[in-house]
Amino acid sequence: MSVGKAAKSGCEFWQHIWRDYQRVHPGPFRPRAVVDWAIDNGLADLPKVNPKSVLVRRFKRAAREIRIKDPQGRAVREMLPAKLPVVDENGNLFLDLRYDHIHTMSAGYARLAFEQRDENIAKQKHAATRDLQSFIENNPNAKGHESQFVFDFMVDAPAAAVVEKIEESPHKPGKPR
Repeated sequence: MSVGKAAKSGCEFWQHIWRDYQRVHPGPFRPRAVVDWAIDNGLADLPKVNPKSVLVRRFKRAAREIRIKDPQGRAVREMLPAKLPVVDENGNLFLDLRYDHIHTMSAGYARLAFEQRDENIAKQKHAATRDLQSFIENNPNAKGHESQFVFDFMVDAPAAAVVEKIEESPHKPGKPR
């Protein structure tokens, strides 16, 4: 294990490495180049690999990427993920990732899967808006180009209009309306 690894969390460890990398290689960078550089300079060691974990990651990637054609001809995800609350043998409550087939899942599972997806999209939208605002306000390269940075994620979805239905009083014959 590298000396610096023990003192820092995973994120802090890599943040330190990419900052060092950018001092030597400024500008945009490829993650593989940073990892290669860190290994070559003794800043990171290759992890011990659990083959079962590798297979689980491959399965999850396949479940995310595989598309099928529905009867209407749309390409849709075949398997949808949802995090379900599960109690283990010790009585601990945790969220367990489960997958189910889009055309056979229960309505309850589907509701949970789409609610979680909707929450994730809302969080991504919020984070992207915050990141863009920080870029515009703090990056000197954005000055004078602000109007070029308008994206759909910054526009709030229109709220459903609430329409109150007013019923007419019944028309009485012989009386003007």
